[in-house]
Amino acid sequence: SMALRLADLIDVQKTDGYYAYAGSLTTATCTPPVTWVVMGHVQKISKGAMEKFLLVKSPTGQLFNEFGNYRPVQTRGAREVYSMGVT
Repeated sequence: SMALRLADLIDVQKTDGYYAYAGSLTTATCTPPVTWVVMGHVQKISKGAMEKFLLVKSPTGQLFNEFGNYRPVQTRGAREVYSMGVT
């Protein structure tokens, strides 16, 4: 098993707020509840950090990058989107 901390991938001191909303998984079975947290601005990561991220595995041992994204973008519908510190 491998621990992966967000601070290992990006400079958390440079995060400029975020958005959060309730949704569901993007992979089969697309089940809720998932709380999505989206940074307010694009963050760049190093090649080494991306390589580390691609090695993350699911509880069953499958690499997460093998799952893909199995659903189209959904409408916001009645979901509330919260913002914190976005400038």
